[in-house]
Amino acid sequence: MPTLLAALERYARSSEPTPESVLRQLVEHAGWFVPVGFAPTVLQGPTLEHVCQWGDGDNLRDHRLRLYTSAEAGAAALAAGVSMGAYGGPLRGDLVFANLRDEVELDINLPIASHVYIRSVLVDSIRRLARGITLEHAFVGNRGNLIELLQTAEAFDVLVHPEHGIATANGAGGLTNPVMAFTARDCLMMLVKSMDTHASELHTGSAPVLTLLENLEKGECDGLLLNPLGPGPTTLLDRDAALALLADLRKANREACHPTDS
Repeated sequence: MPTLLAALERYARSSEPTPESVLRQLVEHAGWFVPVGFAPTVLQGPTLEHVCQWGDGDNLRDHRLRLYTSAEAGAAALAAGVSMGAYGGPLRGDLVFANLRDEVELDINLPIASHVYIRSVLVDSIRRLARGITLEHAFVGNRGNLIELLQTAEAFDVLVHPEHGIATANGAGGLTNPVMAFTARDCLMMLVKSMDTHASELHTGSAPVLTLLENLEKGECDGLLLNPLGPGPTTLLDRDAALALLADLRKANREACHPTDS
């Protein structure tokens, strides 16, 4: 993934760009190799496509998680005399980073024999971003687990007007006033940076997905627009699609509260 490696190399060598500016590229990278001992927290099942034995080192000590961007990066480290132990992959970054512990620090290893360290203070930010990107995958791809993800999702970022409530995008996608929401903070800030001074009365906030969808049920808006300016994928649901999603979510919540006896 050249864009990821280029950004990480620039950061490793000169602290440019800032750590925050490469977080999405880290999370969207789909080729991560992680310690086999960490893999069960990432995988729904027990299988890994590839398992590599890179020496017999301890790769889970001292609250530092050593990650490799590819099998080639791990092999290069081993050839340079670094012993890491058993690694598996490739894995999607959103699945890897969504499961980080609060106290962990990341040691990201590149094929150029450089390292990028992500301190524990950034773990919450990268974890939230990873969960948002998992939702993005579900909205634009196979929606088989979308409802399950929405049940456990944290509130979406929104823009709020002090008098009119959650901001809408008038005329977007041929709709009248779809409500805007953002799966991740960087998507929200992309829109904030584009706003002119006339939008200065808007402030950032958050709203649970049920609140967003129930606004459509009340007739206050006619659709749901996610990430209107990126960098995450833009998704537009018209009123019918959003209300169908609301019905499925309510049904799943009822079943979770009152599971059927087997």
